Amino acid sequence: MRFAISIPQHMPDGTFDPARLRDYLGRAEELGFHSAWTLEAVLRPAIPARAIRKIVMKMTPEAFHTWRRKFHMSEATDHNTAPGIPSALLVAAGQDRFGEQRRLGINAMDYKVTSQESTGLLIVEVTSQAKGGPERHLHVAQDEWFYVLEGQFLIEVAAQRFRLTSGDAVLAPRRVSHGWANVGDGKGRLLAVLTPAGKTEALFRELAKTASLAPPDPALWRAYDLEWVGLPLPVREDGFH
Repeated sequence: MRFAISIPQHMPDGTFDPARLRDYLGRAEELGFHSAWTLEAVLRPAIPARAIRKIVMKMTPEAFHTWRRKFHMSEATDHNTAPGIPSALLVAAGQDRFGEQRRLGINAMDYKVTSQESTGLLIVEVTSQAKGGPERHLHVAQDEWFYVLEGQFLIEVAAQRFRLTSGDAVLAPRRVSHGWANVGDGKGRLLAVLTPAGKTEALFRELAKTASLAPPDPALWRAYDLEWVGLPLPVREDGFH
């Protein structure tokens, strides 16, 4: 969120009374404002307030609205008017949250939501360019939900196997082994939603350095609060297991 702070309108003809301005600053500080917002700063007709954004966002709603009445504020990028309300996050189709290209073997991994802008949520769009998938594994403290966007996927949760197409979803609870594989003839896309995010973001970033899927190395998986369970799901040329 960005703000612009305007000179109080009741000051006639754009003239400035230093005593009045100091009074405004004093009142702002009483409301939780910060003295770093200097008198020289408010002498300009309109001020980008990025430097004070964090302080404003820490105000209580009551203090914020009182302060807003004292200093005329316009919202430049969104409609949030109270502190503590996060801005919307837009990630365009086919894009990564951070504008990165993250490849793990046959899969491209685009972060859509991460723990940086959520309370521990990770949403990844996986684009699989060929048949196959990762090693079977389990998450020690994470639930993982799969939603197929395009193509056909085989997903195994414990002893159950599901063949999913566009619009289908399945949940793999924490501490339950699971695996998945693209079994369609072409590209497949699915959403993987993990809660909490845990160390999965860090694992994907590490694997992306070599553009490889995680190997069958139990120690590596355990370092990221995962347990390696077994080899990937077998996929025949006809797409069936």
